[in-house]
Amino acid sequence: MQSNKLTFEKSISNSSYLKVDYLKYGNDRQKKLFYEISKLGLMESFSLFNPIIVGTIPIGIDIPNSDVDLIVDISNHKISNFFDNFIHENRNLIFEVKCKKNINNSFVSKFETESFNFEIFGECQDTCEQFGFIHMMVENEILRILGEEFKNSIRELKYQGIKTEPAFCKLLGFENDPYNYLYNLKNLSLDDFSKEIKDAYSRARIG
Repeated sequence: MQSNKLTFEKSISNSSYLKVDYLKYGNDRQKKLFYEISKLGLMESFSLFNPIIVGTIPIGIDIPNSDVDLIVDISNHKISNFFDNFIHENRNLIFEVKCKKNINNSFVSKFETESFNFEIFGECQDTCEQFGFIHMMVENEILRILGEEFKNSIRELKYQGIKTEPAFCKLLGFENDPYNYLYNLKNLSLDDFSKEIKDAYSRARIG
């Protein structure tokens, strides 16, 4: 059989995760997040910046203290004024800005609502090419390949205080530079991606 040479990176270009509608059909926490995002008008407020919700909640491996991560592309627009307007429009909600800064062409802001901790991270790069999105999509594919047992093991490690990318790589037997290891999986063909993950998990379990 001929190997599928479409790279994983190309396969996610039309991902359903680019929008937030999938959340309203998800688990209880995802549905709650969809309601919160809609109430805040979060995606509409940052629509010029091609926002994407990333992290553990979209792919169902979150724990109670997991943040909601929103990545944005600040290549063509100055985000500070937009964020100030967002704060002003939502001043009547339970909402506290933790930090707001522009450093080296990046933007980071943390704030809290009644139900979630949010972090907005922006850099001068298409959101589909940012580490946060690629990591999430790679992790989602690994979960699809390895199933519920692996997903439960990831949650157990996260409850122990291990961050998401190191948790994945610990179970796969690649604990050195986990962030780059996961990111570089995007360059594999779909067939090679699946083989790499299955072989790595098998070796790690035997070892």
